[in-house]
Amino acid sequence: MNAIYSSASQNSSDPFPPDGSTLLVGDFDSGQRLCLAGSFEFDYDFEEEFARTLDQRDILWQYKPRTFAVEWDEDGNFIDSFTPSFFLPARDLYIELVTPDCRLSNERARKARLLRRQHPAIRIEVLPFLRCSQVVERLC
Repeated sequence: MNAIYSSASQNSSDPFPPDGSTLLVGDFDSGQRLCLAGSFEFDYDFEEEFARTLDQRDILWQYKPRTFAVEWDEDGNFIDSFTPSFFLPARDLYIELVTPDCRLSNERARKARLLRRQHPAIRIEVLPFLRCSQVVERLC
């Protein structure tokens, strides 16, 4: 399997502050271990299916490798965060899979827009999950 997973990739301080002054890029060779798609729990069955499809195509991936602070109030207090479903290191691309007709999909898309606005250098795609092969084909 081609998963790269690290639960220790989070910094205690957010490298993406609301002012956008700092942008750190992760080092995917340090402190990370290979995992099988079935060796940890996915939030949804379609995410596991997507991971297996990436494996079949020899595409390296990370599952929920980091959380981004995306929203603050007018006083600068943290309000909300966003954890994209997947990261594809070779493509430097975050993927958020959403299901059709799911009210959470709109919220996830909103958070992805906030992330793009605050950090244009971060590439993120919000993709509707219909069939794994269709989603992966869009990425290739």
